[in-house]
Amino acid sequence: QCALEAKDGHLYVGKPYLSLFFPAENSHLAGRMIPGGGWAYFNKFGLIVVRNVANFDNGPSPFHHGLVRVVEKNKWGLADPNGQLIVPLKYDGMLEFEEANRGWRVCAGCRTVSSGEYGWFEGGDWFWLDRHGNVVSNAEAPIAPGKSPKK
Repeated sequence: QCALEAKDGHLYVGKPYLSLFFPAENSHLAGRMIPGGGWAYFNKFGLIVVRNVANFDNGPSPFHHGLVRVVEKNKWGLADPNGQLIVPLKYDGMLEFEEANRGWRVCAGCRTVSSGEYGWFEGGDWFWLDRHGNVVSNAEAPIAPGKSPKK
């Protein structure tokens, strides 16, 4: 919390801490958990540019084709590196980008189920979003942990 400071209505990571997150010149954004706000990405100047980044494997969801998963009030969408919503927060669930299918699997009407530290989505209607966040086709619902595929 001491690493964050507010200036001109924006939240920043303090300058003394930036070198910890940007050791290489080619890095443009870095992810960090912010108090009360979940995961966020900030730029080389420390400005937090993308908030409400979805959790993925104990860290912030990574960018794929310039977009990152974001979630707020249980609604999911995609944001660009400037924090602009490219896909509005309208889906009830969204899985991480899948290279094999070249997109994100999203659901409308699904619900979140959890057991211990693991969570997944069940039910609803599923769709594929392409690299630009456009719905391109229907998708099958993912298989819940410990369940076998329906035949």
